[in-house]
Amino acid sequence: MQEDKTEKQQQETLPYALRLRNLKCSKQSFARLLRAYSRGEISQEFYKDLIYGLSQYAHYLKMHSEQEILERLEKLEEKQQNEK
Repeated sequence: MQEDKTEKQQQETLPYALRLRNLKCSKQSFARLLRAYSRGEISQEFYKDLIYGLSQYAHYLKMHSEQEILERLEKLEEKQQNEK
């Protein structure tokens, strides 16, 4: 039984590539997955696995973006202090 399940999971693929370059593309990919699941194109288990992975990746993108903003803010604050 377990072997059949694993074999099925390995065979299941998406009919399109996920675009994950940035947060906007990731959101669009999330919407594509949701539509594919609602149309019955992918199984619930495959959907959950993909959504979990996509959520983790989106969280990483958000943290990376926030880190860049903080670094820019620190540079601006340092520049402002040096001008005084």
